[in-house]
Amino acid sequence: MALVSPTVLLMLPLWLDLQHILITQCLVFTVLALAFQWHPLRRLLVPKKLAHWHAANLARRQFLENNLHHTKVNPAC
Repeated sequence: MALVSPTVLLMLPLWLDLQHILITQCLVFTVLALAFQWHPLRRLLVPKKLAHWHAANLARRQFLENNLHHTKVNPAC
């Protein structure tokens, strides 16, 4: 969006000089970067399938890193 904003501003019938367009581009980038750090918005933007895959992948890695695949099964249980 920050890369597209100068083109949009140049297409509008506004008399903006290069400095104002650059400042607007930086503001768009900063506002969007801060907005995407907000956890509820980020959860809405990430597809559920991707979030589920990421959680399952982390669980598998923890299982292997903690050597749980080498534990012996108790036949009495």
